[in-house]
Amino acid sequence: MKKHLLFTLLLPGLAFPALAASVFTTRLEDPRAVYLTAQEFGAHGDGTADDSAALQAAVDKAGGKVREGIVFVPSGRYRLTRTLYVWPGVRVIGFGVTRPVFVLATSTPGFQKGVGDMVIFTGYHPGELTGRVPFPPPGTVPPNDAIPDATPSTFYSAMSNIDFEIGDGNPAAIAIRFHAAQHAYLSHMDFHIGSGVAALTEIGNEAEDLRFYGGRYGILTDKTSPNFHQWLTPDQQGQQYGLAQEDIDTVTDWLESYGFTVGYVYPNHQVIDFSGTAEQIRRAFHTEIHHLHVHGVHHFANMSDPEIPEELAPAVTGVVSMHDFKPHMNLEPRTQYRVTSGSGTASNVLVPADLQTIYNISPLYRQGLYGQGQTIVVVEDAIPYSN
Repeated sequence: MKKHLLFTLLLPGLAFPALAASVFTTRLEDPRAVYLTAQEFGAHGDGTADDSAALQAAVDKAGGKVREGIVFVPSGRYRLTRTLYVWPGVRVIGFGVTRPVFVLATSTPGFQKGVGDMVIFTGYHPGELTGRVPFPPPGTVPPNDAIPDATPSTFYSAMSNIDFEIGDGNPAAIAIRFHAAQHAYLSHMDFHIGSGVAALTEIGNEAEDLRFYGGRYGILTDKTSPNFHQWLTPDQQGQQYGLAQEDIDTVTDWLESYGFTVGYVYPNHQVIDFSGTAEQIRRAFHTEIHHLHVHGVHHFANMSDPEIPEELAPAVTGVVSMHDFKPHMNLEPRTQYRVTSGSGTASNVLVPADLQTIYNISPLYRQGLYGQGQTIVVVEDAIPYSN
């Protein structure tokens, strides 16, 4: 009888996480984009040499002095030893058979205490601001007080199809500080956080297809402001930001001294409605009201800028609606269109049926839902003080 010996095979843990599937497997051609290469930027992509300077140079070139740009990063392992700054409007996108990986090697200096960010999405490009940055974001490695944090106007910045890996001995490391706003996003990314704190902090607008492994947190964020979703009433706005009552009284007394009728003082203490004659306007504001005919239409308007006493200047920003001219569009609708096909001057023309297909609303129509009985409110800018 043959004896069979059973053995248990112990497999050591992989040195690196399994490579994630890339969503952009081939190089995307864009004549205005920046491509990270060894020839232009000295990038290595071997996971050993420091690629911090090469990546930053590519992002700098893409951002330039305008708020737009794309950096394409090919497959490889790119070691970071300091924070990479992504300027507003710049999108960093990986491509290749496997996703590029941004690597923080074991015990990288600067990522042991406090917070150390591998990547920070910023609010301004260097040179856009003059003077001291009032609130530089924490986590810059090495510390850099000249980097402005992202703001509510930081649009379009993004990173996609790039993975992150944090090695041992980096207990303060965070992969990305994603403090951004509209149209900014992260997508198709794996975060192997390892010894680090978190994958993301101060997260911004939109993210999809993100996976988190290890670490203490996937997403680390602060408690929102207690004033979030709290709106000021007109009275509260007046108390905090409007004129003091004694200043309101001074302005209304001055208007009434010239015979004007004060109609209404708004609760925000920022607008006063008053009415009067052309003669009263001439005496008080030193400008004349004339009748005008412009393009065959009758109008009235002041002939010069109104003047106010010097003592009222700190309290009065200006006078609104001494005329009846209204804003109008500079665009004139075209009634005739010419549609061409092919390259160059090609146009895409939409008809209601196209929108029905694009937004997949045909199923609603088949159920008899056409929007009957629904009320739509459209809010737009107008002239609020037109009387």
